[in-house]
Amino acid sequence: MKLLQPLISAAGLGAVLILGSCDGSVSNAVATGNLYIVSCSLGCSSGVGDDPSGGDQVACSIGNTYQNQEISVLFSEQIDLVSINSASFRVVDASTGTTPQGTFTTDPTEPRRLIFRPALSFDINGNPSFALLPDRTYQVTISGVLQNDPPPYIRSISGRPNQNRLLCSVITSEGIVDPVPGSPSVAIYADVKIGVDPNGDPILLRNQLVNGPEDLVDVWSGSRIRIRFNDIMNLASVVNPQTGSAPFIRVEVDQDGDTSTADRTIIGGTYGSPLPTLDPGFTSNPLFQAFVDIANLETYVVFQPDLDLPSSGTGALPRLVTISIPAAVVDLVGNGVTLENGGGLHSFTPEFVEFGELVIPQVGGEDFAIAGPDPNSNEDFRRSSGVWGGGQLSRGGGGGSGRLGELLIDQGETIELNSDYQLFPLAGRPMDLIGNVDSSLIGGPPNGTLGGFPDEILVTGMVEDPANLGSLIPGSGFEFSRIRIQTGGSLRIVGKTPARVYSRGPVDIDAGGIINMSGATPAAHNSQTAKTVQSDWDSGSDYVVGDVVFHEIGVDYLDLENSPAPTPVNQYTAIAGSVSTDPIEPGLPSSDTVWELDGMVTAINAANGGDGGLGADRYDFSGASMLGLGANDPLSDAIANPGAVTNGRSGQGIGRTSGLQAIAEGLGANRYPANYGNGNVTTGTEANPETDIWFNLQLLPEYGNDMRCVSLTIGRVGSGGAYSIDGTTGVSLSEEPTAQFPNVTLSNNPPNNPVGGNSAEVLLAPPSINNSGYIKRKLEWFVGGANPVDFPAYLRGGSGGGGGGNHPYRTGVSGYNDASTWACVGISSTFYSWHDHSGARGGFGGGALQLTSGRAITINGRIDASGGVGGSSIPGSPGDYYQFGMPGGGGSGGVLRLQAPVISLGSAPGVGQPNPGRLDVSGGLGGAAGFSASSGGDGGAGLIWIEDDTGNLTHLGLANRILPVDLLDPNSLNWLGVNSPIAAPRRRPDSLSGSVSCWIRPSGNFFALNFRDDDGINTDPAEMAWNMNVLYISDAGPTVSIPFRGIDLAADVDSQLGGVSWEDFFGTELGPFGEGAQNAPVVVRFQGARAMTSLDLNHSDTDGNIHNDPCNLTLIGVHSPIVAGSVSPWVDHPALLNDWAVQFGKPTPNMVRYTILFDHTINLPDGSLDVNGLFGRLKVAGVTGLYIKSDPN
Repeated sequence: MKLLQPLISAAGLGAVLILGSCDGSVSNAVATGNLYIVSCSLGCSSGVGDDPSGGDQVACSIGNTYQNQEISVLFSEQIDLVSINSASFRVVDASTGTTPQGTFTTDPTEPRRLIFRPALSFDINGNPSFALLPDRTYQVTISGVLQNDPPPYIRSISGRPNQNRLLCSVITSEGIVDPVPGSPSVAIYADVKIGVDPNGDPILLRNQLVNGPEDLVDVWSGSRIRIRFNDIMNLASVVNPQTGSAPFIRVEVDQDGDTSTADRTIIGGTYGSPLPTLDPGFTSNPLFQAFVDIANLETYVVFQPDLDLPSSGTGALPRLVTISIPAAVVDLVGNGVTLENGGGLHSFTPEFVEFGELVIPQVGGEDFAIAGPDPNSNEDFRRSSGVWGGGQLSRGGGGGSGRLGELLIDQGETIELNSDYQLFPLAGRPMDLIGNVDSSLIGGPPNGTLGGFPDEILVTGMVEDPANLGSLIPGSGFEFSRIRIQTGGSLRIVGKTPARVYSRGPVDIDAGGIINMSGATPAAHNSQTAKTVQSDWDSGSDYVVGDVVFHEIGVDYLDLENSPAPTPVNQYTAIAGSVSTDPIEPGLPSSDTVWELDGMVTAINAANGGDGGLGADRYDFSGASMLGLGANDPLSDAIANPGAVTNGRSGQGIGRTSGLQAIAEGLGANRYPANYGNGNVTTGTEANPETDIWFNLQLLPEYGNDMRCVSLTIGRVGSGGAYSIDGTTGVSLSEEPTAQFPNVTLSNNPPNNPVGGNSAEVLLAPPSINNSGYIKRKLEWFVGGANPVDFPAYLRGGSGGGGGGNHPYRTGVSGYNDASTWACVGISSTFYSWHDHSGARGGFGGGALQLTSGRAITINGRIDASGGVGGSSIPGSPGDYYQFGMPGGGGSGGVLRLQAPVISLGSAPGVGQPNPGRLDVSGGLGGAAGFSASSGGDGGAGLIWIEDDTGNLTHLGLANRILPVDLLDPNSLNWLGVNSPIAAPRRRPDSLSGSVSCWIRPSGNFFALNFRDDDGINTDPAEMAWNMNVLYISDAGPTVSIPFRGIDLAADVDSQLGGVSWEDFFGTELGPFGEGAQNAPVVVRFQGARAMTSLDLNHSDTDGNIHNDPCNLTLIGVHSPIVAGSVSPWVDHPALLNDWAVQFGKPTPNMVRYTILFDHTINLPDGSLDVNGLFGRLKVAGVTGLYIKSDPN
């Protein structure tokens, strides 16, 4: 057992050259006038021999050694260290000729003994590195005069040279030697406060043993925690010198003073080497600042808390600070620290510190004087859209509520959202959701929610209108507090409904980042596929709500005959109700709400982009003699295919319209030729053929290059979908344009390929530089007023391309009318091999995206809403009959609506540089036929609408950064619209804005913040546990200040509140889409968390990589300074944050932030003016003076 050593004084060496202990024995020798070798640790023979003056060469009897084994040599006289160097005492790697690093010293107890210590170094992560490599042969040489060795020589202090040579070879085959054998011991020290001096400074007992026989109490709040091991440790198991972290040692706070309960939270800080000014008496050398003391074979590490140690508190048991040193902390040979040697869990009681009332953020409340990013501001400007400054916070221009938290997509990461159905938080993301209490809950909130506020939010494409139950209205879309997509990151949004993405703060798409709204491109088509319907659409039927189509996969999720209308989830509350036993997502509404999620839609395209039309099916020969050809020719593949549709289908129109309501869709290709006969194997006569299939003579490789009659008649291709411009008609070209049989006047190329999608059906206003007559080109999702337009109004995705048609390419007949005449069609000609081909699918339309920010949109990457390429034929070799599918048409581009006070599409391309395509609404190309020069029609371009408040954006200035490009129109007027300023938003969530504070962690060594609650009786605004003032524009004109909480009759100059508080009159509900009494014009929420480190109050975290800027904290993950699990839900009263620990066992908060949201909604769902809401929403000028009362613990 290694015993704990007291703190002693001894000299130390630097940590770069850390050396092992001595080995081997020596004997005393008397100087005889010459310097010679007496013995060495490698079992040397004496150099005395028969010559008393020393003359024999010295050999070694030990040939195997350790990597960190020192080599010692005893001489006959005291050695002059000046003569020692790598030339006079040579250690050389025999395989490389290199000299390992090491140090030379003399034994302080025997100056005649010279010691070579191989270097031991540590990398930046603390991993040990030994100068002597494993399993290497090293030659050890000391020159001798009598062996006629060349100088330099080792000399004695009297100047005499060494007489006899030492020459040995050793192999480092034994691994690592333990400098202090056995398990290492550890001692932990802290400073105890025993009083204060007349100046108020603490009187301390330094370096008191924590893991000794007695428990320490009253440990000074400013104490560092010092740890000493009586061994050379594997430093990587103790500390990472580069980061100042410890991989296994943990310093924590035990909240309830009972170490048997699992309620400890980490104390933030750094692990470093001792410092003489901060650790007096701890190290042996006042200049020693390394982790390892080689002279004393010890390792040191000191923990410096980021903040003072917490007070012992006022609980039933005093709060404890615990230090855990597990067996994973090991020495050089892997011996771990044991309980017997001081390891394990140890604790002490910190001193008690009494705190008074603390008002957050300051006495008098938040003054909203200075806006971020000024370091003196409390505004988290990255996640805010309100106007913060000048003594108040006012509403911004929009950007949504930010209720889903921030969306940060890292380098190389891909996130997919579903516009029809998406549960938040996303996997691996923090719970940072703003919502309302679920008032339908019976018996209290469900487990896991704080006060009934949501820990999950379900965003759906359609929701129930609370003002008109049973009716469906659009869902809210995705409301984030901030969006950033880093280089290589990708956001993909799929679904049937258009994507509406809001960011309260800025949207930043870095170079190489992308929002992918592009239409899907079908896989290359196997033309022997019987039916072209996708496998996930094999069963079930569509359920339509307005323009929104849901499709079941297997089990019905809505029984239209026996069930009432669906009961969608209120998106602003916790998900309630009983939980289904087998939903695809746990914790979702059960079947009693009539949503059966096993049959939920499978999204297959960018949000609201039209599906490409299916290609034609194979022909149905059920009951026909053609099916028998395969008996004689295995290549023949006629099939029975009941229900086959041998014409290509048209794509969906813009906004996923279909059937007679389809708009601008690409058209499917009809079968060519139309007449396949009656299924008989005969061809008829030249004058009266039974089919319209024509033939040519060809050498066929699959038949040994035999000359045969084969059909080269080719089918039709699908056309491209349209939007702002028409789609195009495709091209069908056979390699032999003219048939030979039954006569040479017949063409193998089909007439009348379907025309491209018709953009005139979209009814767009003519292109105009002044936006004259623009309505649909503004791409608004909500159109109210006298002529309301149902959702999604004009925010509609692109149209799909048409599918390719069926054709009988490479079908063969016997070809003879008599023994010598080719006919191919005639009374003696019969089909020997049948081949017809299904068609490829059309490309899908680009999606529909509204991207709105309350602050700024900066795009140095791309937003791609281009149409999908039409389906192509699959490649093949001669004789492969699956390669002859006719291509589909391309999908049209989608639509992009961008809104922000400031919009930047990055710098313009330089001369000769390509268009970077920051925004892309190009139509998809038609698919290709690898077997011929045929291609589907191309899709037309979509639409872009950009508006900001700067007035600096122009068509010409943006056209060189968007796609497509029209060389005849440098302004790209056909698809680009530009506007300034932004039209005032009139409906949620566009009409919501707000700001969030930075995290506020008051100074002081308190452990937690206990937030005060109201007494429930007192209505004095000044006595409220939290409050602020609403700045209200009175009927007389002047702005007055009304307390948000508590009653102040005098302040209500218009007598609008009816003798109650603002909060009680308007409530605290964040408004959903349908109007109701609970929709407050101002909403306040609070969130708590526990920081384990100090925060960077200088706000130097400009790039998000430091992670401890209180205005830009990372909430979860290895780089977060926040204790895992401590981030609370957003609640409407700070006192609820106290329950996060009491009710749910979460770490208690020591910091808080708040968000204030403004609702400026004007319109009701039917588009009419919301007269009742105007008082609250339009007359709010802002808020000021927000404060929170707390009692630090």
